[in-house]
Amino acid sequence: MAILNPAKKNLRARIQAEAARFDPGQLDRWSRSIQERVLALPEWGRAHAVMLYAALAREADTALLLQDAWRSKKTVVLPRVKPGINEMELHEVRAPGQLVPGVFGIREPDPAVCPPAHANAIELV
Repeated sequence: MAILNPAKKNLRARIQAEAARFDPGQLDRWSRSIQERVLALPEWGRAHAVMLYAALAREADTALLLQDAWRSKKTVVLPRVKPGINEMELHEVRAPGQLVPGVFGIREPDPAVCPPAHANAIELV
């Protein structure tokens, strides 16, 4: 399991405590609003390659963005934490079934089926 530095661990705990104050229904509405705003951006429409993340509970959801990107045949790039060294690497993900539980239980690209991606090819993060 990766070890977080103390400052990052403290920040993560503060954010989780703050998020816990909100009603889950409100968080869902905010997530949907955020995603709808992104989908309406001309930059989203023009982008051929996007970088997203697979959300944990109580994080801004990205499911609508992922679905739209795959439906629109965009290249979808997600990060993966390299086990044991706490570094991120990027992978192209072509379908939801290519995500597996990773560090901290975060759904991440399965490196056995998701090819590496290059940051310079990403048009929108």
